[in-house]
Order: sequence, then C-alpha cells, then structure tokens
Amino acid sequence: MRSVAGVVSLARRAQTLLRGFTRAREPAAAPNRFAGVQAAGTDPMLQFIRDNATGWIAWGIVILIAIPFALWGIHQYVTPNSSVAVATVDGADIDYYDFQRRYARRRQELQATFGAGFADMLDDARLRREVLERMIDSEVVVNSGVTAGMRVGDALLASSIRSQNAFRSGDGTFSQGIYEGWLRAQGYSPGRFEESFRRSMLEQQIALGISGSDFIPENGLREAVRVRLQKRTFSLLTVPAADFESPEPTDSEIGAHFERHRSEYFAPERLRLRYLEISMSAIADGVKADDDELRALFDAERESFITPEKREVSHILVSVEPGAGGDAVEEARERAAGFRERIVAGESFEDVAKKHSDDPGSASVGGALGFIDHGMMDPAFEEAVFALAPDEVSDPVRSNFGWHLVKVTSVQEARETTYEEVRDEVLVQYQSREAERIYVERVETLANVAYEHPESLEPAARELDLPIRETGYVTRDGDGDPDDPIASQPAVVAAVFSSDVLGEGNNSEPIEFEPGHVVVVRALDHEPRRSLELDEARAEVIDALRAGAVRVAVAARGRELLEDLRGGAGPDEVAADAGVEWSRFEDIGRFDGQIPEQLLDAVFRMPRPDGDARLDGLIDDVGDFVILSLSRVDDGDVSEMSDSEREDLRQALEADLGRTAYDAFVRVRRESADVEINEQNLRNFEG
Repeated sequence: MRSVAGVVSLARRAQTLLRGFTRAREPAAAPNRFAGVQAAGTDPMLQFIRDNATGWIAWGIVILIAIPFALWGIHQYVTPNSSVAVATVDGADIDYYDFQRRYARRRQELQATFGAGFADMLDDARLRREVLERMIDSEVVVNSGVTAGMRVGDALLASSIRSQNAFRSGDGTFSQGIYEGWLRAQGYSPGRFEESFRRSMLEQQIALGISGSDFIPENGLREAVRVRLQKRTFSLLTVPAADFESPEPTDSEIGAHFERHRSEYFAPERLRLRYLEISMSAIADGVKADDDELRALFDAERESFITPEKREVSHILVSVEPGAGGDAVEEARERAAGFRERIVAGESFEDVAKKHSDDPGSASVGGALGFIDHGMMDPAFEEAVFALAPDEVSDPVRSNFGWHLVKVTSVQEARETTYEEVRDEVLVQYQSREAERIYVERVETLANVAYEHPESLEPAARELDLPIRETGYVTRDGDGDPDDPIASQPAVVAAVFSSDVLGEGNNSEPIEFEPGHVVVVRALDHEPRRSLELDEARAEVIDALRAGAVRVAVAARGRELLEDLRGGAGPDEVAADAGVEWSRFEDIGRFDGQIPEQLLDAVFRMPRPDGDARLDGLIDDVGDFVILSLSRVDDGDVSEMSDSEREDLRQALEADLGRTAYDAFVRVRRESADVEINEQNLRNFEG
C-alpha cells in the first residue's frame, strides 16, 4: 500500500499530464511563444476537457489517473510498449523500452562530457544509430554464448547484484529496500532487471575470455619496444604567419565568399531568463536574535564551546615493517626500551630523538610533534599521551608504525569560555540553524507554487515576497554576460533550454546549483538560431578572407624555403634568408609533451633518414608554416627497461590485442547474424 504522501505525489504527476489542457484556457491573443505550432483541428472531447479543466472536473480526472498510478506505478502508463521492437537479432527483439533507456543513459553521459552546449551539437539520428548498433552487437555476443552452452547461475547472479554499491545501505550491507526502490525509479520489474543483469554478466564473461587469451611473445615485445620507445632528433624552422599582411578584400570578394559559406555565418540560439532565487546565506543575514535566544543556545551547546585540553608532545619512533614477525617486533621494542633507559639515566630526549628516531619529520627537531588533542593520533599513542605527567617519558607504546617513546613537554588545560567571549560565534550558529530551517520551508513552498502555476513566476513571487529577476541573453553553450552568476550556471542553462521549460513554457523545477542556493527559472525572449545577412556577418567575412590570404602567402613562402633546402641550400643560409632560427630537439620520444602533438605526429611519420636529413613541411594549428628536418632515429631497446616496465608494457600490449580480437569476434558474428532494423520505429523514436 502506498502512503498518502506517495499518492499525493502521484496525483501531482497526473496534474502534469493536464498542463497542456489548462494552458489552452489562456486567451487566444496571447499564445505561449514557446509552445510551437499547434494542430489545425481539435478533437471535441479534448476541447471539452480543456475548456473545463478546473474545479471538480479537473480533480476528478486527477484522481482517476492517480489511483492506477498509485496501484501499479506511473511507468506502466508513460513508457512505450516493451513488445515494440526497434530491431530483431536472430529472432530476438530489441524492444523500444530498452532502447529508450540505453539512449537516455548515453545522452546523459554526453551531456556530462560536453556541458550545456551538447544539445546544439547533437546529431540525434547518429546517436540513435550508435546506441542501436551497440545493442545489436551485445545481442549477437550473448546469443553466441547461449548457443555455446554458457550460462550465469542464479547463485552467481544473486551474489553479483548484492555486491553492487548502488544497493548498499549506510553500513555497507545489501539493502532489499534500496534495491526495490532503485528498480521502481528505473521502471524495472525484478525479473526484467535480473534477466538484463544476467545477460550483461554473460557478455562480460565472453569479452574477458576472448580479450584475455592473447599474449605477446618476447620477439613481439622487442619489436613493440623498438617502435614505441623510439627517439628522434630533429630541427624545426617556423615561418610565422604574423609576418604576413593581407590586402583589404573587395566588395565582390566579400560577397562571393559569403555566398559560398553562407551556412557558416549564423547567430546562435539564445534567450533571456526570468527567475526566482532563494539563498540560505541571504536568509542568514536577515535572521535577528536577542540575547535570551542566544543564551539559550549557548546553554544547550555549552560543551561545544569548551576549549579542550591540549598537550605538547615529543616522541621517538622505532619503526616496524608491516607484517613483520614476532622476533622483529620484539627486537624493536627492546631498542625502544634501551633508549628509555638512556634518557632516564640522564641523556637528553631531544638528542636521542635526533640520532635514533625513525620519524624523519620530527627527528630533526628533537622529536617535537607540537600540541595535540583528543582524536588526532593513534588510540594507543593518544592514551599514553594523556596519561603522562609533564616531562615524564612513557614506556614503549605500540602503534601501526612501530614502538614509540612519548614525552609530554607542556599541558594546556581545558577551559570553559563565557557567553560574552563567544557571543558572535553563537550568533552565527543561531543564524545558520534558523536559515537552514527557513530555507527548507521556502524552497518547498517555491517548488509547490511554481509547480501548481507552471505558466508564471508571479504567484510564487507573491507567496514568498521575492523579486522576479531577469538576465541578459545566454546561449546553449552558456555564453552570455560573464557577470551574471545565474545565467552562466550549467545546470540552469540545461534546465531553461529543456523541452519542458523552453518547449512547453513551464517553470523549471527548483535548481540547487550550489549548496544553499536555489532558483526556479523560465524562458524569456527566445531567439532561435538564424542565418546572418551579409551586413551582419561582414566583419567576420573580412577576417576570414584576410586569414585565408595570409595562409596562402605563408604556405607559398614556406614551400619556397623547403624547395631551397631540398635543392642543396644550407640550413643556416635558408634560416637567415627567412629571418628566423632553427630549433633543435634531441632524443624526443613518441609521447613527449614539449612538442605540439601535430608536429610530433608529423615527425614520427617521416621515413628514417638515409645519410642526409629528411625534410617535410606543414601549416600548424596556429597558421605558421613549419619545416621539419629529421636527422636521426634511435630505436627503443628492451634491454634498457626494468622488469616491471617490461611487464607493464606487455600487459598494455596484450590488452590492445585483446580488444582487437574481441572486435574481430563481434564483427564476424555480426556478419553471420540475421539482423532486421525497424527503421520506421527508429525514426519515430523521441528521446
């Protein structure tokens, strides 16, 4: 049985389904600017619902929808029919529901990688195809394992599920409640999830079996080392693009270039935001308190205002290696005991520590560790410290590091502070507690009112007495006014450009983009991406023409110098003619970080020099022409590597071979599999 709160929550979800109906009641003269093009015709029944979606009719619909939601779960109604296949592999369906889940997961991964600008660069058709191809490959692999008689037993399946961190409680043990809650949140039945997990385990076993079967023989390792650890000596001569100027392009050149590259000149999609903001720090600043309230808090929390006892400590460590045997431990204890006897006999603790302590950090200062209080050190060490009288030296004390001699050099007694001494601190604590309570209440109110009135921020602003703020324009990439802290937040940008806020014109959910700072936003003054006219793009076109002219000029000059070198001109002579100098690099490895990757790749693609230096040239990423002169190649030598380095490299190479073998296995199995893709379902998919 679901709780009353759960049913109310589901009823609120049902209200969301009615939002489209209630918005239709707005005056026709003021349509939602973000709602898109509406259908020409309207079903009479739907029109009736729209016209009457308030009062008892609306709540009747909500209750009717909420009851089955409460009994069977909302996902049964809002997800596609799991029998609808987007593809079939050897007679087994890849259904729409699983495809939707995989697509959403992959989209979230890309969003996390590329940030707010991800949606603008997304090729959705390509992403759909990529996700489907991966699912087909997975199905092919699993089918191959099943055909070969491979299975994942129930005991292994249960053990693997129980080991997942996502299903563990605070004490680290498997929680059936967390597991079932996760299944509901993801829209899984237990049987469906367990079957999916079983198939995933089988696929992983096959992948590990194939990828782990390759090995690198010694001659293969030698050849890999020869290539991977190869060093090259070369020189670079750079002809800077900055030394070249381009003429002012003519109007005809500007117009012709713009027409050829019209699609490259556009104003990005952008919009402004309206938002309501709740800040815990601002609430705290406004919290007032009188002395009676502060004294009450001070009395209740008196122990937290006591300055604890601290002791200034020195020590001598006789270290013991982890896992050492009993004889080694006893020998270390006897050494520590011997040091104590010397100190008791009159030798300086500080001198013994400097000469014999195995703690290099404190030995140089006579073993001094400074002041410590409870909870800072190893329990046994700390117990000895707080049991000693000043200037007393302890018997050997065992810790994880070895045996210690401990000396207390001074004691700072615990002290109880007065209210007057810590009043400011108490005030901050009071304000923080009150602000947190008020913050939670106000955020909950904001969430409820903004949800109940999705078409406007005004009701929530009135309810909470908050100003409605506006931002400047911002793009999907988050480009906008850098001084506007709200519009530049990735979470805010993602929310305001979402289909619910931008597409449907709703208020966003509360967004806590940093602890104690929540906003609810809505879109304002949306401007779709549009092509620029020539007058708008003229400055960009001129810059592009000038850059192109410089590129042509620097390439011509660079090739001219390169031909002089190939024709026998001396390197110094060519450099002097160009007014630049050669840069020489010796024994540079394939993965050296001091050379730009583009140039390093070009150098390592050049053939081995045969007598004279090898020459080549290219325009680099910043537009300069760079002449490459390769003078020497020294192959890597496996005999120069340590055993651990050879083993690490062998494992890396075997992993590369394993991935190649597994990819080949999938490719061969895929070619022999009977795969049918429902292109219509794939095109109609809405992620």
